[in-house]
Amino acid sequence: KHTLRCMLENANQGYHNGSKVPYGFNAKVVSLPGRKGDKKVMEIASEEANVVRTIFNLYLESSKGVKGVAAYMNERNIMRRVSLWSNTGIHDILTNRLYMGERVFNRYESKSGEEKPESEWIRNTIEAIIPEEVFCLVQEKLHSRSPAMSHPRRLSTPRMLTGILKCAECGANMTIDRTSVV
Repeated sequence: KHTLRCMLENANQGYHNGSKVPYGFNAKVVSLPGRKGDKKVMEIASEEANVVRTIFNLYLESSKGVKGVAAYMNERNIMRRVSLWSNTGIHDILTNRLYMGERVFNRYESKSGEEKPESEWIRNTIEAIIPEEVFCLVQEKLHSRSPAMSHPRRLSTPRMLTGILKCAECGANMTIDRTSVV
């Protein structure tokens, strides 16, 4: 209870509460007179920030998708600190609002992982790596390419109308039934 209270106050003041610093940022130690220990603030790590910008640009300007961007980075030995890029790692960067300068603390319940009401979140503004417009364009592209919006086969199938025809009752995509014999 007391630890959470202190962490909430830290976040309100714009300090980093520990844990691993997200890719593209460093934790800078700032000393505050009259306090025990030092506080940390997040600042942009220039080399990593350039990689983050590259990831956003590749995703926006090419038809590679998340998997293609990860492969592109790995082929050129552009490492994620000490490891190769994964699809999840690329997706996490593309969807993290931190890169457009919005930092949120206390969003999830620590034990259950459930999202807390938005009124309990603590939002801070930090220096952005990506402009908000670019971030929003990437979110739109991610949403439009999502399998929930259109099945990946829709783009590569030789059959016309695949993924376009919908059931009037449930809204599911209509498909060819290959089991029936004509």
